[in-house]
Amino acid sequence: MSQFISPYSGANRLLSLLHLRNPQYHPIISIHEISEIASEVGDLKLAFECHRTMLKYIEPELKSVDVKVTNPADNAIRVTLFDEVESVPFDEL
Repeated sequence: MSQFISPYSGANRLLSLLHLRNPQYHPIISIHEISEIASEVGDLKLAFECHRTMLKYIEPELKSVDVKVTNPADNAIRVTLFDEVESVPFDEL
């Protein structure tokens, strides 16, 4: 019996081993399939958890950031979402 030796390590090695058994395997697709089955049988909690798990790989997670300003006169809020930056001074809010 020959032993499979992967050039990958850790998660990549595990994924390559899974592909040996099932070449079409993808972890996110598998989680999606579980969520569909869970929805069909009425296990909405499991379906929700599957979607929450998949979301981490689909959308970036937003985190709060502390901003320290040395000159209070320069305080402004800048809002952008893939467009040009708009600036609104604090005293106009």
